[in-house]
Amino acid sequence: MFRKYILAFICIFQCVCSFSQEIIKKDTVSCNIYFHQSKFYFDPQLKLNEKRLKKFVDDVYFRGNDPSMSIKRVLINSGTSPEGPQQFNNYLSDNRADAIVTYLKEHISFNDSLIIIHSPGVDWEELISLVKDSDQVPDKDAVLQLLTSDEFGDDDIARRKSIEELNGGVSYRWMYDNLFPLVRHSKVRIAYVSRVAKKFICCQRCLWSHADLCLRHQIMQKLQFFQSCTVILKAPKSSICHCRPICYMTLWLYLTSDWNST
Repeated sequence: MFRKYILAFICIFQCVCSFSQEIIKKDTVSCNIYFHQSKFYFDPQLKLNEKRLKKFVDDVYFRGNDPSMSIKRVLINSGTSPEGPQQFNNYLSDNRADAIVTYLKEHISFNDSLIIIHSPGVDWEELISLVKDSDQVPDKDAVLQLLTSDEFGDDDIARRKSIEELNGGVSYRWMYDNLFPLVRHSKVRIAYVSRVAKKFICCQRCLWSHADLCLRHQIMQKLQFFQSCTVILKAPKSSICHCRPICYMTLWLYLTSDWNST
């Protein structure tokens, strides 16, 4: 009995039959573009916009040269700082997003259906993130409480005025000078997906010597055409092939189980 287990163990490790899934990798390229107060035109000289965008486009071109990679989504988040009328901020936010889409289309090829735009008007989420990351905001905890309060709902003006009235306007003025310029931005993210072809590696003797012509045809058709799989035949390790049952068992599992789903 013990010897049978040893033989089974040896047979399994002599088997050179294996398969690999289609590997899906995800990658994202992102860039921040900043705008002048109350403006939505793109200024290349503002906060090194041109340099950042050049690097961004170069990264996109680099990935575009890889045939296994394709664009999955083009995400644009465009916002404004809190000062100014709410209706104007919504208008400004939309037009900043449109300006970025126009620029991208001039330099990058992608389908319009891939674009997802989020233009909330005042970008409170970005401002909250900046406040949390800063140790210099006066009365930081009180500011965060007002920024995250549900009391104001979608009333941007009421929320802004509550911050203006805090500690005589000290916190508001500090954020106006240091944080508001960083909220007048559009963030672009291009999400990629990379697909690596599936492979099935089998002992040549198992597939060719022990299978009749019809079975070979079915195996190759199943793997190559229906599963988009590359078949690799490897020479057996010895003149006596012990791995035929293991090869067929593995192949059967591969063709019938959920492991081959994409």
